Amino acid sequence: MSIETPRRSFPIRILGLPLRGFFLCTLIGTLLSACSAQQPPVSTPADAVDNTVDSSVGSSADETREIPSESETEPSTEQGSDQDTSQDTEWFDRLLEREVGERPPLTSFAATDGTFEAAAQAKLQGTIENAEGNYSISLDVGAEEPVTCILFAQDQDMASALAVSSKENFALIESSFESLESKTLLDTSAGATEGGISFMTVDWIYTVKAEGETQAGHIKHALARLPNRGLYCGHNEVGYKKTFQQTFQELADSFVWRDPAPQPYLKEIFLLYLAERPIGLVQEAYLRDGDGDTRSESLTSMMIPVSDSELQVSDSYSIQFSTPDGRLINAIEAEAQGDQLVTNLSLIPQEDDTWLVQGLYQGKDLEENLGEEDLRSSLGQLLDLQDFLPDAAVGDTLETAEWLPGADPTQFSVTTIELLEPLESGYKVKIDAGLLMEAEVDAKGNLRLMSATMGHLSFRGERIYQHGSLSGHRAQPASEPSPEAPLETP
Repeated sequence: MSIETPRRSFPIRILGLPLRGFFLCTLIGTLLSACSAQQPPVSTPADAVDNTVDSSVGSSADETREIPSESETEPSTEQGSDQDTSQDTEWFDRLLEREVGERPPLTSFAATDGTFEAAAQAKLQGTIENAEGNYSISLDVGAEEPVTCILFAQDQDMASALAVSSKENFALIESSFESLESKTLLDTSAGATEGGISFMTVDWIYTVKAEGETQAGHIKHALARLPNRGLYCGHNEVGYKKTFQQTFQELADSFVWRDPAPQPYLKEIFLLYLAERPIGLVQEAYLRDGDGDTRSESLTSMMIPVSDSELQVSDSYSIQFSTPDGRLINAIEAEAQGDQLVTNLSLIPQEDDTWLVQGLYQGKDLEENLGEEDLRSSLGQLLDLQDFLPDAAVGDTLETAEWLPGADPTQFSVTTIELLEPLESGYKVKIDAGLLMEAEVDAKGNLRLMSATMGHLSFRGERIYQHGSLSGHRAQPASEPSPEAPLETP
């Protein structure tokens, strides 16, 4: 589906929607929403599976391997039963920790139609299959089971796609065995590769009843956001988590495209924390179009464990067009929760200098004229902050009129930024955009760290990747990629 505005057309997909917001301010909406045939798996007692969730900064399949049955180790006393259960738990934990001793050499491969070349420390199994622009890749990483990957023809909502993939995989598992007895989150993570590719992962362990005995399996999922495409990988064997992650990230970083997508002049990735647990990320990209205007794209993906077997997921996406001096031309905001599109709004300028908002908001139709306002874009706020900070005194404030649909799509908002303290390599500021946040920005005014508290919940965002600079919004031709700069750890 395409949504037309007087200046631009924004293609927005209904299912698998990429989704939302400029990090300093539209993060508010994200934070508010955060408050509110298979092989047989490992035979092991259900007690051997540790039902704890461990999130770390840092993927669809299932595992198999025969081990002694419960009858072979059944103790004759209660004390023996406790001892055997402990041994089974330790045995399964050792399987989860195993890795490939020596990884295969780096191997290059390419699509037969010439669309891409890629490489990884793995052996390509069979050929790369192409189904309507979606490419399937099977890689031997040195374990018994291959890592299977799909390069999608379009962007994918990372959190929602991982949740849907997990759900579909468990449905397949349940249909393949006598029953699915349990599923438990083992780990969720989000981050960026060395090459600046954002990704999210989720690992599950589960038990099934097969031929009268309980068996345990391990599913790993990972999804990366490539330029205009999504990359999914999964592995169906207990353990090999590090091997899987290394292969996945190597592959994500390695793609060379026959027809490369335009490169942003500024790209940043932020990791989000809820109560010090990584729950998602924000990716910001700024590209200059042929008219000299800037297209800013912001993706926010969050995956929050709400129990040991359930995830709350959301993906939101924001597109803005801006003049070189930072005035907003038009905008789109969209949000998906799982496979449901809940918000899809357009902000459109009218001939009488007013603004019209129309579309879907939280599942309901919305159309309202918001009146006149000289709105700043996300680029405009960055430019204003860059000009304000060098000469500001402690306590000075900068006010910016913006449209923040995460807070309220039917009215404009004023964001106030107050200088709290100059730092050795930047500034400490307070941001009031309906939610109070403290933040650190670098010497160029780009956000580096932020934190906020809502009741008993604490939120934090940290920049983990950056390349390019705001100078590209005027100086750099749209066809040339911005030079990549190493990121200094805050």
